[in-house]
Amino acid sequence: RASNGPCPLISQDWPALPSGALAYDASTDELWYATGDGSTGATTYTGDGVWVASHATGSPNWTHVNVGDPAPGQANTREHLFDGAVIQQIRFDKTGSWAYVPTSYGVWRHSTSDLSAHWKPVFVPAPDALPTSASTGTGSTSNYTTDVAIDPNDGNHVVVAYGWVVGGSANGWY
Repeated sequence: RASNGPCPLISQDWPALPSGALAYDASTDELWYATGDGSTGATTYTGDGVWVASHATGSPNWTHVNVGDPAPGQANTREHLFDGAVIQQIRFDKTGSWAYVPTSYGVWRHSTSDLSAHWKPVFVPAPDALPTSASTGTGSTSNYTTDVAIDPNDGNHVVVAYGWVVGGSANGWY
């Protein structure tokens, strides 16, 4: 906003969290904030998922959107889907109906009109490697995605950049 003074801190009461991505959805007038470093390395810190700020009341009203449907082959929903994840980007489809996030747990999408809805798996090649309430999984590198491009004519068609930084036979675009 235009101002003669400093802008207000909108995350004042939050714990310190690493930031992976920030995106504004003009169709809903919401700010989407993904936690967890948006890069990899020895000093990468994970986050606690995605937060959405609605501005209907003038000041931000933050909602933690953190429940996910089961990935293929999994039986249960995950209440803290992105705890311990790295989130690279936030992308919206052309209609503003879906928010997509490429993460160290694969690519997931969420309704922009219903923040109480669950995240839906889009591309999770190794669901058995995801952490569960009973284990920490086999590692986030098995589902590591860095970006997603959405077909402007069909939000159900996406291209995913997949693979761990040190290489692998499955690395590529899907």
